Amino acid sequence: MLSSQKLVAVKKLENVAGRRNVDWSLPEEEAILDELAYHYFESGELGKLVGDEETDRRQLEGWLKWDLVHPG
Repeated sequence: MLSSQKLVAVKKLENVAGRRNVDWSLPEEEAILDELAYHYFESGELGKLVGDEETDRRQLEGWLKWDLVHPG
């Protein structure tokens, strides 16, 4: 079961990315949003996650860093 903090982080990520956390209609490597976000974070490509949205990338990076430290 997801902790309430993890659930909040996933919901924020869904809002920023404009999609659900799991979408099996996408290619396998893009289907799970939080895994895709980690990939983009590690490769310095967070812009791919948010597209043209005016999003505070520092805040997004903060959420992802927090989630990496508190994974469950």
